[in-house]
Amino acid sequence: MNCRYRFTILFKFLIIIYLLLQVYPGSTLAQSMNGDGSGYRLIPKPDAWYNSVDGLRLGLILKGEVPGTFNDGPHRLRLGFWAASKLPELPVSYYLSFIEPIKSLSDFGSEANIQLISSIRTGYDYHAIAFNKRWQVGFDESNYHKIRFSLNAQKMMNDKYRLFPAQWNKDWLSQFTLLFESKNENSLGEYFYKLRLNTGIPVQSDFYEQFTGSYNQKIKIGAGFDVAGRLFAGLSTQKVPSQMLFNRSLASPVDWLDNGVTRARGTIPPVWLREGWVQVTGGPGLRGYTKQDISKEFIGHGNRYLNYSSANIELDYPNPLGYALKKIKVLGDLFKLRSYLFWDTGSALNFSNGPFIRKLNADAGPGFALSISIPDNTGNMKNIVLRYDIPLWLSNPNINENQFHYRNVIGLSAIINL
Repeated sequence: MNCRYRFTILFKFLIIIYLLLQVYPGSTLAQSMNGDGSGYRLIPKPDAWYNSVDGLRLGLILKGEVPGTFNDGPHRLRLGFWAASKLPELPVSYYLSFIEPIKSLSDFGSEANIQLISSIRTGYDYHAIAFNKRWQVGFDESNYHKIRFSLNAQKMMNDKYRLFPAQWNKDWLSQFTLLFESKNENSLGEYFYKLRLNTGIPVQSDFYEQFTGSYNQKIKIGAGFDVAGRLFAGLSTQKVPSQMLFNRSLASPVDWLDNGVTRARGTIPPVWLREGWVQVTGGPGLRGYTKQDISKEFIGHGNRYLNYSSANIELDYPNPLGYALKKIKVLGDLFKLRSYLFWDTGSALNFSNGPFIRKLNADAGPGFALSISIPDNTGNMKNIVLRYDIPLWLSNPNINENQFHYRNVIGLSAIINL
């Protein structure tokens, strides 16, 4: 796809947004577009990032909203443009999200909306239209259900941005996605689960299906002790794109795009990832096998699976340093330090000939997690979790390595999100 066609896609999305706005000829945004200037607000935010292909990437993010609606009103826009200092093949990139609520299906805290997304950045094209619906009980944002239907087209255009390009299918993928998630409390404590079904539309790609499901449960024991558990299952048909395959310890390659730190090579020094020092969280989450999996992925092979299931358990115990940090004004609201013992186990699943469970893998050890909440100038909170895990025991270590051995890995985001 050449640059002209890429920016034609952006132009079409802008036309769609304009046409949607015309449905509301008396709206404040329409008044603003007609020259009133008082009905819509654009909040600019400068942005800078780095990867080894673009170099320093400078840009501007615009958040658009009707004043006084606090992220809940009509015509919600998020638009970013960036220019790359190294002048790669496509030196200008963008991200566009436009959300329009559906009033007839919405209520307080339970909005339904249509969302348009278009993005061309870090060598990847992604364009989608989605329907979102949320149900919330009163003012309690921790008690909700959410469903999302989306149609999307995506393609990896430039493999220079990928750390492991051999993992990627380079064809256009047309896909239907159904996502459901729920968060609430039961008699044990807080829980969260997410179900996702991806179906390939046989227009530009093969037909395939992939299901992923996860369930997180937290149990408060008392005296500073908590137990958190996670169950994960992923099932795929044979023609699922290679970037969607599961890995024991790492997120599937396509999920690396969801995080700005892992979206393109070079933001994190590649040697840190190639040596297995950093775990990109997602999928089964067997953190102790990061080094094994990375070493095999680097040479173009590796432990990638159509079907995989896993369980993760963390036991939080009192941490004096974390308790002291919590008592500090302001900092206590922005930083949280956890200490825990973890245990992960999982196996590939076989639905053809042979045993159903192929080979059970497990790991265990102590870990520490620092959670950072950073407010930005648009009023949103960015939550970052950095983990330092020490998988002292592996059920299946490398050849010539003992099961009990000092190993360590830095994790990006939490394994169990609660």
